[in-house]
Amino acid sequence: NRENLVEKIDAALRAGNHLILTGPPGAGKTELAQAICEHYRGGGDNDTYQIATATGDWSTFDTVGGYRQKRDGDGLRFTPGLFLERFRTDDDGVAVNEWLVVDELNRANIDEAFGSLFSVLTGETVTLPFFVDGDGDELDEQRVEVHGDPEDGAPLEPHRYYVPDDWRLIATMNSVDKASLYRMSYAFMRRFAFVNVPV
Repeated sequence: NRENLVEKIDAALRAGNHLILTGPPGAGKTELAQAICEHYRGGGDNDTYQIATATGDWSTFDTVGGYRQKRDGDGLRFTPGLFLERFRTDDDGVAVNEWLVVDELNRANIDEAFGSLFSVLTGETVTLPFFVDGDGDELDEQRVEVHGDPEDGAPLEPHRYYVPDDWRLIATMNSVDKASLYRMSYAFMRRFAFVNVPV
């Protein structure tokens, strides 16, 4: 029933888990994921969460980021992907905390798209094989870091991304659309609480 579903979701989020909502098409998983974000992150402000639909074409370039051509065409610069963009530093120098909703998560090749993020989701710090664009002219020697523990004492700098304790990844997964789904590894699944959403 509805009360039981709400209790399961609330208990999972308060325990620090990320969340995967499973169920058949039309059960309202995506709308529920949005309602969860609006409830826990406040008033329906679109700056508090982002929605994306997974595809089989996703790679770490899409989720983590990679080098892109600069606008002036002179060289490359690191551009954060869908995941890291949720933790960018705003104009006031404050790290942003936008929850992420990934619709149809298991349409992506999970290990290929999220591989380096597994450790981050459990509070570890990961150093990525990219350098930040320091002064706008050339790449400096600071590698991009993703800190799963914002209390680890590392100062806020442009090459560091911090995953706050209260940040959550909420995903949806159709349980009947098996033809286009990739298998999810145990390493990925154990970082989530699974909640079934009935019709």
